[in-house]
Amino acid sequence: MHELGSIVNLAASMRLLRRRHALRTALIGLASSPRLAIYLACSAAAVAANYFLGKDMMWDTLDYHLYAGFTALHDRFGHDYFAAGPQSYFNPYVYIPFYLLVRAGLPSLMATSILAVVQSAILWLTYEIAMAAASPETPARRFAIGACAVALAFANPILIAQLGSSYADITTAELVLAGWLVLVRAVGSPSTAGILCAGLLLGAVSALKLTNSVHALSAFVLLLFIPTTWRARGRFASIFALALAGGFLLVAVPWAVGLQRHFGNPLFPLLNGVFRSPQYATGSGLDYRFIPDSLADALWRPFAIATPLGMVDNEYPSPDLRYAVLLVLGALALHRSIWQRMRASASSGSALGHASGTRTLAALGCGFLADWLLWLTVSGNGRYFIAMACVAAVLVVVLAFRLFAGQPKLRSYLLCAVFCVQAFQLAMGAAYRIISLGTAAHGSRSPYRNRSRQFPASTSYLATRRMPFLRPSFPRGRDSSTSGGLTSWGPTERTGGESGG
Repeated sequence: MHELGSIVNLAASMRLLRRRHALRTALIGLASSPRLAIYLACSAAAVAANYFLGKDMMWDTLDYHLYAGFTALHDRFGHDYFAAGPQSYFNPYVYIPFYLLVRAGLPSLMATSILAVVQSAILWLTYEIAMAAASPETPARRFAIGACAVALAFANPILIAQLGSSYADITTAELVLAGWLVLVRAVGSPSTAGILCAGLLLGAVSALKLTNSVHALSAFVLLLFIPTTWRARGRFASIFALALAGGFLLVAVPWAVGLQRHFGNPLFPLLNGVFRSPQYATGSGLDYRFIPDSLADALWRPFAIATPLGMVDNEYPSPDLRYAVLLVLGALALHRSIWQRMRASASSGSALGHASGTRTLAALGCGFLADWLLWLTVSGNGRYFIAMACVAAVLVVVLAFRLFAGQPKLRSYLLCAVFCVQAFQLAMGAAYRIISLGTAAHGSRSPYRNRSRQFPASTSYLATRRMPFLRPSFPRGRDSSTSGGLTSWGPTERTGGESGG
């Protein structure tokens, strides 16, 4: 028995040693992998951009982001009425991290650096999508494609302006890209579990921010490229649709219950033309500022975005060359494909890569095109297109490598020209964080630093601009205050019979 116990202990020790060796090998492989280097470089670039841009003092941050995080953790339905305007009732869960960082009392640079590191994950996902789209290439070329795609995705003035900020556009775009990444991989290797996971991700992110529903709907196009029968594609589409609905309901219902109970509209104030709550207008609710006025305007939009002008796809000048370049490269790729099919050449399948790689690239390109059309129809706002801007960067780089595979010098010159022009635009033509209140250096005092202590019951009426952060509390004996067109009534509600405070 003693010898048997010794043998068992020896076997257990050997298993433990093998596990430690495997873990050590895995850690060494991770530390020496190009992927880790890319990830670290992305996070460092995001933190650096946040530092040099200074404190985020944009309109939405001051208007409702902090209040949204507060209401997500504290029931304010019975206390506040439009305290931060209509945005008071948008799904607030995505703003909880920002609220908690402010409440923790961290220095502003530390808090925003944490946000920047989290937001840099969008570049990690861009790298992974580029790896999936460049699958037939050699490891060295795949790494070059991934690195160039990440660099081009980062060279987005709208993305740079939001790094380290309280905006949820990058955070939710990460979930969008994660869902698209799973579907892109499913094109090469179909997986029911993967499609289910992608549906849950895209459904959940659509509930967090309804503008992401455009990306969820356009993702159906990717399912058409799964290499299987049409019956199997229909089954995958059904699974994806059910997962999409399930993910949406899982995130939306907890907040929608309160909206339904108080306003009679589970998506209040959105879709009020359908639910007709008497407490808000019944218009469409669309923001037409960036939606093209005509077909000609829509066709010109890729080139219009490349110009350093405001009110094209963003309030401030945000020139982005990638869409115009993608349009040109896409047209060249389509022309070459048609020409080769007409010639019926024996080498026609190798010009743009192997069959599996071409299928993945075609799926990504068609999905992007569908998304672009939907986006221009309902929004046209570049802040809601950050995820697809990263996909556009991948498409530009992969197409450049495929189209000019036999002309490496021309390809290098082309990519260098794109990067140089975009870098010039970023330096000279783009506007980043517009400072709203005095200095916004990271060492300056935050106007919302103590905002999280107590939110009084309040009603805000908009005359020129809502800034509820200006009145985190009211002095005793004072029931109202105004500032810059804002009129707020505190815990002592003002009625028609009371005199002004």
